[in-house]
Amino acid sequence: MMNEIYRKYFQKSTAFLYPILGFNKNRHPLPKRTYVTWADTIKVEDKKLICVFVKKDTEAWKQFEEKFLLTHSLLDSCMELDDNHIAYVFDFNTHEADFQNFIDGKYSQLSNNVKKTLGDYYGIHTPEWVHLESYIHPSKYFEQYATILEVDVKLLKDVGELCEKFNPEEESCPYVVQNA
Repeated sequence: MMNEIYRKYFQKSTAFLYPILGFNKNRHPLPKRTYVTWADTIKVEDKKLICVFVKKDTEAWKQFEEKFLLTHSLLDSCMELDDNHIAYVFDFNTHEADFQNFIDGKYSQLSNNVKKTLGDYYGIHTPEWVHLESYIHPSKYFEQYATILEVDVKLLKDVGELCEKFNPEEESCPYVVQNA
């Protein structure tokens, strides 16, 4: 049962797109941040996910990079950034419909495969899953949200989604490519 909703902005690309890459949040290093645009080089229409990692001089990082990042089927490119950061850019054109639903803020219309992937990634018995589930299966939560927000449930049903769209400013990579 949900008693409170999440009201702060959170990185939507990290929550909804990053899990599609198939990494395990408990075993693999997490990116410092993810983005869907990058200055004049990557636009929303390109359907890319930019994952910025802190590059570490450890055996665990080297193995993750070698076995999972550099060999990933969706990897488009990688670029050295400042301060031991590295960006891996993944091409989501093979997930075009899901990427577009993400951009449009239609999280409830993500494919069943992506919804299952999100459940597997977060674990369906975790506190974060309750919020994610309310975004991808809003009809199960309209009544609870209406009570929490003190609004008519019809208003929420008319809107259809319980999570705001991504913020283009928050989801734009601010880093500069090293030696660019």
